Amino acid sequence: AEDCRLLTRLAETGPARNPESAGAGGSGSLLETVENVWRQIPQATPPAALVKDFAANLRLRIDAGALEQILFHLLANAVDAIRDRRRTEPAHQGEIRIAARTLGRQVRILVADDGCGMDPVVRKRAFQVFFTTKPAGQGAGLGLSIVQALVRKNGGDIHVTSASGKGTAVWIDLLLEMRAARQATAEAVVS
Repeated sequence: AEDCRLLTRLAETGPARNPESAGAGGSGSLLETVENVWRQIPQATPPAALVKDFAANLRLRIDAGALEQILFHLLANAVDAIRDRRRTEPAHQGEIRIAARTLGRQVRILVADDGCGMDPVVRKRAFQVFFTTKPAGQGAGLGLSIVQALVRKNGGDIHVTSASGKGTAVWIDLLLEMRAARQATAEAVVS
């Protein structure tokens, strides 16, 4: 119970979580948020390739700060997973893919990497508060817990699949901003 209260406080310490105001003034754009977050993440050397596959005008009905936290934790974990895989396979290039597709009034966002992946035991504990596979001092075990709390707080859902040595895929379902739902047929960004 104490872990849940702590997690709730951590998820609420960012900007106000007002889904009605998401997208106002240019915030809530998936493309802008992905690009801003990607620049903040310490990269592996050489950096992993980031492949974006979603409509350039896709806007979500979620506070921009919450979306930024979600993507930061997911992308940072993906970079770490690729870095870990390179320890045993130094020639591994590494690719992280972010895709998004509209499903009616929702959008499904996929963040997938070809990093080290998780075995079934780790996968079952992935959202557990304070659970980490990183060495002491390198991870607090809060990233995926915060992601799950923010996704659920914004009316969404999250799922993870993973296999050791193959990579991890995280699917998030969130509400679309109404304008985005009408413009969902725009051409995709692929880079």
